[in-house]
Amino acid sequence: MKHVIEGIYYMRENYNHKLYRNAVSAEKIGYMPKGGNLINASVLENILMGNPNATAFEIRAVSKIACLDEFIDDLPDGYDTIVGNDSDVRLTGSQRTRISLAGLLLKRCPVYILEEFSSSLDKKLEERILNNLKRIDSSTFFITYRDKAEEKCLRFVSCSH
Repeated sequence: MKHVIEGIYYMRENYNHKLYRNAVSAEKIGYMPKGGNLINASVLENILMGNPNATAFEIRAVSKIACLDEFIDDLPDGYDTIVGNDSDVRLTGSQRTRISLAGLLLKRCPVYILEEFSSSLDKKLEERILNNLKRIDSSTFFITYRDKAEEKCLRFVSCSH
């Protein structure tokens, strides 16, 4: 195996090591596993898992970052469409990932860890989301086999098996 895992991260230039040194709690670090996690509820309820008190403006902002606007209107009930394993609506891996990412971004964490978040995205969509993520005021770590994220990051770490 050439590279078992590649750890890629984008870190803001104004990163304060003292501020984040003890950032180990769930409130400060947002983690998204490959494929994301959806519950059997509406798209909106899944997004609000990140912050149940989010405003409509905040929901629209994270939806734009995660490129939900490209498919949300095509769902039978838009944001009110029930999704999840027991739902009649079958989402693509890309759609599931983007809904999960929007919910994660609502947490407004100083640090995000995204594991294989782009594995279900096509190259153009991956590029758009990476550009959007670069504009948020957080440090983002990408754990991925794909090389595209490397171009957007200040630092790149490659681990071999």
